[in-house]
Amino acid sequence: MAVFKDGKLAGWLNSYETRGYLFATDEVKSTIVNIPADTGKIAMEIIRSKGKIDVVFENSEPVMLTVKVKLEANVGGYEGRGRLDSADSLHALEKVLGEKIKKEIMMALQKLQTEYSSDIFGFGTYVHKYHPQYWKKAGKNWDAIFSRLPVDIQVDARIMRTGIVKDPIKKEE
Repeated sequence: MAVFKDGKLAGWLNSYETRGYLFATDEVKSTIVNIPADTGKIAMEIIRSKGKIDVVFENSEPVMLTVKVKLEANVGGYEGRGRLDSADSLHALEKVLGEKIKKEIMMALQKLQTEYSSDIFGFGTYVHKYHPQYWKKAGKNWDAIFSRLPVDIQVDARIMRTGIVKDPIKKEE
């Protein structure tokens, strides 16, 4: 994905950073996310996703950028060892899936904050809309402010069903 700043091409996001951006900005309708499992991988089919960005203010100053993503997934394919029929194994998968999405969002934000200083996520639009007094005095310098703010990313992943995939595809050894 191309990143623009002041009407000029600033750089590019790779496929993982792009997907992180799309999750955060509520643009993912469905996708497949591969996560590691034991000695193989599991293909998770994202069936629903809701992303929301926010800017936390204290004493009329922005102190943190927040990204919250809720998603629901199904197990699409499983290649590895072990079974997926226990609540504990599914809970562990939800955690791994959430961490993978969080990492992709963080990769995108870090590149945008450090390399490009470009707020394509729309945090500035949020500030302009909900904190107009602050925006009047700081809007011109928003990219610099955006680049130094810490980020809190929360991903809530839920696995809805495994379908008939409970055992891994057996590998020839």
